[in-house]
Amino acid sequence: MPLTRLFSKIWKEARTTAIPKSDKTKLHSVQGYCGISLLSFPGKCLERLVIERLNYYLESTVQLSPQQYGFTAGRSTADAIKTVTEFVCHSRNLGLKCSLLALDIAGAFDNAWYPGILAQLWKLKCPPNIYSIVRDFLRERAAHIALGNAVSSKKVSKGCPQGSVSGPTLWNILISSLIEILSKAPDVKIVVFAEYIMIMIQGPSHSAILTTLQGTLRTIEDWSKDHKLEISKEKSALMPMFIRKREEYKRHPTIVAWGIKVVSKMRYLGIIRDCKLDWFPHTQQLENKSLRIRNSLVRCSKGTWGMSFHTLTTIYKHAILPAITYASEAWSIALSKRENVNFSKFRDLFLYL
Repeated sequence: MPLTRLFSKIWKEARTTAIPKSDKTKLHSVQGYCGISLLSFPGKCLERLVIERLNYYLESTVQLSPQQYGFTAGRSTADAIKTVTEFVCHSRNLGLKCSLLALDIAGAFDNAWYPGILAQLWKLKCPPNIYSIVRDFLRERAAHIALGNAVSSKKVSKGCPQGSVSGPTLWNILISSLIEILSKAPDVKIVVFAEYIMIMIQGPSHSAILTTLQGTLRTIEDWSKDHKLEISKEKSALMPMFIRKREEYKRHPTIVAWGIKVVSKMRYLGIIRDCKLDWFPHTQQLENKSLRIRNSLVRCSKGTWGMSFHTLTTIYKHAILPAITYASEAWSIALSKRENVNFSKFRDLFLYL
């Protein structure tokens, strides 16, 4: 049955619920809340049908970039972490210098620009019936929010609806245009997971890397302006690999102008990556986390009351062990001797519960 080219207007109206974020210092402002859109059931059914058709087209024609790891079937955060690790190891084996630049797009889903999404859909040669209904789906959207006895309504002209099934796919389509541009640059590799962008640059010297970095940041800045987006400089960081003195990076005019932090370790997709690639900070974090969990379990199971051994074993196997071994396929093979000792120590913490 062919898809209609119209999306009912009433189905595009969202009832927004404000959910407080964990940072209580921001609860006095809008930034302290996350808005979840409650959409009509018939609208979500039609939306899912359209997005499944769109996803099938994108996958069958291999339209989306392989550098996108978020919201992609058969890919995970562990795959993205492993790709970055392999790039660093490969660069070192070739005798090249390399640096990692982690960027975060501020309010990515809230600020996804509809004309940019539609332009990229057109470029990807989306079938006319799917393109038409997606265009109508993004047109004349409205959101209503109730606080106490007051109700406020607003026309929505940008942003993927929070809570919708279309958000991840539409964002992947939008960000694919940036991936396409950066993939053409020499000595630059990119890994994207949702709004998190990892730029990997290699070169014969750190001066060459800084020159490439300058052009890459200019390209990203131009793309962001064209698509009405902004890079969160507070969450962005640059980490030169296998280097002790980072003054050359810290003093570079472009890095100073952007306000990018030059660091020796960074958190990326749930793991802590360090400039030596020996994973010592990550194993330290795991040891401290495991010790806190273990002490909490000990308090719950002391004396003649509390959890049974079977219950503790179940918690360990299905809750604690997955947290300890998260993305271990990417970092366990690169552990140095002191990290192996560290890893064995916090792994054995639970043997004496």
